[in-house]
Amino acid sequence: MSQQYYYYPQPEVPATPLLDQQNNPTPLLTSFADDVFNYLDHACEPKGSCLLEENKIAAMQAFILPHQHHIKMQEFRSVLYNSYYMAFSVETSFSINGPSVTRAGFLTYLRAMIMSDPDEAFKDFATLNQKMQLRHKFGRSQFPRVADPKAKNIAKCVKAYISKVLTAIGMKVYQSGFCDICFNNLTGPYHACQDCDDYAVCQECFALAPKRHNSAHRFKMTEGSADAIQEQDLIAMSIRSAYEHQQAMLDIGNPSSLISGACL
Repeated sequence: MSQQYYYYPQPEVPATPLLDQQNNPTPLLTSFADDVFNYLDHACEPKGSCLLEENKIAAMQAFILPHQHHIKMQEFRSVLYNSYYMAFSVETSFSINGPSVTRAGFLTYLRAMIMSDPDEAFKDFATLNQKMQLRHKFGRSQFPRVADPKAKNIAKCVKAYISKVLTAIGMKVYQSGFCDICFNNLTGPYHACQDCDDYAVCQECFALAPKRHNSAHRFKMTEGSADAIQEQDLIAMSIRSAYEHQQAMLDIGNPSSLISGACL
């Protein structure tokens, strides 16, 4: 009599999340942040400084962004990177060369990426993992299902600050500041996502939006308005005030108040 064998599928072990239930980094995210930090710290000048200076963050963005966007990023790098450092890095080193992100600050930077846009963070982390040849493999289930509202508010404050700076140098900036795909400033009608508060694309990039953003989200043609610019100016003024306060605290040796607190 022959024996019959039955094979039962083993239950899948849930993948380790990158953030816990309180949105704090798990050991997996800390390990990934350390690996990316170490790669950039030894691949870009100055090597082994234990800080991520502007050029190192720019190198990381070069891995993520398509090649045709690099020139546009170079135009705005001094605005983009400084404001993101101020908003997301809880431990930042300030010098005459500008802000540099510490290891703890970089972990917070990646955490902010996840909380602001989990879908985009999943794509970016996978790209970094592949191009830097790291040992991590991520699945979408390891990221939060939806963005955290508090993080989206911080991202909105950062965009308002960027819009303020671009407006100050003579560029006419509309509600969302710049296109979230090509980074050109929005100087005319644009398409705003109705399912997100802070995502907009220009006419030329609209066809790419379903692939780069979310194919299920709806977009609406929107005209910029002077009232929207004035509203952003008020937000940007509050950010600038917080920044000046922080600089004053640093001057007296008490860097306890960060701009992210002003947005929270």
